[in-house]
Amino acid sequence: MRILRLYLIILFLSSYQNLYSQWEQVGFESDWIFELSVKGDYLFAGGSNQLYRSIDNGNNWDTLITFNTEFIDVIQPLDQMLLMGHSRGCFEPCPPLTSIYKSTDNGLTWDSVFASVNGTTQIQPFKQLIFADSDEWLIRSTDDGSTWVVEPSFGYGVLAFAGNEIALFASKYQGSLYRSFDNASTWHLIENGLPNSTKWYIAAKNDTVFTWTDFVYRSTNNGDTWEIANSGLPIGIGLSGIFVEDKYLFAATFDNRIFMTSINYINWADISEGLTITGNANITDITKNEEYILASGNTGVWRRPLWQITSIKDLDQNKLIYNRFILEQNYPNPFNPSTTIKYSIPYSSHVSLKMYDVLGNKVATLVNEEKATGRYEVEFNANSHSSEVRNLPSGVYFYQLTVGNFIETKKMVLLK
Repeated sequence: MRILRLYLIILFLSSYQNLYSQWEQVGFESDWIFELSVKGDYLFAGGSNQLYRSIDNGNNWDTLITFNTEFIDVIQPLDQMLLMGHSRGCFEPCPPLTSIYKSTDNGLTWDSVFASVNGTTQIQPFKQLIFADSDEWLIRSTDDGSTWVVEPSFGYGVLAFAGNEIALFASKYQGSLYRSFDNASTWHLIENGLPNSTKWYIAAKNDTVFTWTDFVYRSTNNGDTWEIANSGLPIGIGLSGIFVEDKYLFAATFDNRIFMTSINYINWADISEGLTITGNANITDITKNEEYILASGNTGVWRRPLWQITSIKDLDQNKLIYNRFILEQNYPNPFNPSTTIKYSIPYSSHVSLKMYDVLGNKVATLVNEEKATGRYEVEFNANSHSSEVRNLPSGVYFYQLTVGNFIETKKMVLLK
């Protein structure tokens, strides 16, 4: 009986430890995994020249294929297919190698679709197109990645790029950050509020854009203006990457810690307890699925259950401490017939949100009441039967948030 009781105690302690464990290693303890990607129930991992797949959150892995290359840098899921980008350390003139492969059967077989000298490290879907990099040039596909052409508009020296539903963003080695609204045909410099230094990483979601250059900067209006979004990150320690997943943003630091925040309200939290990726800047990718946050590096693949990370609760928009007024850019913009406007207030106040035409005439009152601290959204519909907005013509309009002495105005475009 005493032995049985001891066994039960040991079993309980073991279960308790597993239940409340933090990061755990799930494969490739002595291998360097450069890239992780989630597609439905599948988890893909790219090593130096091998591709692996797991269907049980990393508990077991199958080797899908071995490539004649050095690094698997990007695995991009796209609807019914996968695209994979390869590169190699080639310091002398080298013959072209296959740098982009395509699979339509969840990674079982692959077709070579593009060749370059040094390879491809980034792939970005944008509307009906797909963009990638090749030997520091931007390349483009219009047929789901089957064929590619060089897009010369951006020029040589592509460092990082990302896209959201509205625009493409790209940086060059000399430090400039650019934006395109027309599928990369033309580019415009967007450095208002950014330092004149290299923008190493770019992440974008909805109308929010992030970049890193000594500090993390955020724009909530697609790059028109920027603000420092570094609260909670260590000072003087660089980042080895920033990654956006759903409504969360992740940052990996050079001392191999992982930080997490909401994309809307920046308050970074250290979630790296138990993670033992070693060396300097050896966290190579961070992603998530419905159950886990996953990270890769020079000691394989690591995971941590989402529900374990108490900081996620703190990042929930309903539990955040709002410390300033925010009026966000309406989305979509341009719109027809409806669009959504989001705003936040740091304390209970009377809120006025009104819409005006270009002559300054009021055309709609969207909010005019007391509101508690928090984040709100309101939908404007140009087809509303309200007498204020009925038969509103296409054109430029302005919406203005007034809370006490705080007043902010943003532009919106109605296209019928």
